[in-house]
Amino acid sequence: MLRKTAAAGILCSALLLTACGTAEQDVMQLGIPAVITEKDTENQTIQVQDTEGQSLFGEGRKIDCAGVPIVYCDNRTGQVQGLEFVDLQVGDELLLGIYQPHLAELSDEACSVQVEQIQLVTQRME
Repeated sequence: MLRKTAAAGILCSALLLTACGTAEQDVMQLGIPAVITEKDTENQTIQVQDTEGQSLFGEGRKIDCAGVPIVYCDNRTGQVQGLEFVDLQVGDELLLGIYQPHLAELSDEACSVQVEQIQLVTQRME
């Protein structure tokens, strides 16, 4: 009986320590609209600006697309497919996935934006 009580006490203590030590996860903001204004194929970067009615990126922000997943959803069929950087074009509308702490960095106009996901919104794929 004493063993079971001791084991239960140790298990409860470990559970409490684990729960208290868990760091709060960052929240990703999905669906932040932007338009490509420039594309640098050599460095795999794009320059984006706000869509109408938005004021997040100001005159424009640089995004490093190397290693960032790019997806496309055909609105007609619902099919989702992965894209490559070369598939993006100036004038394309995007939805960006950005973690909350990186959104706070947007107040510094000199910094580039770190994104976790890019979705091509422009319906032009065959």
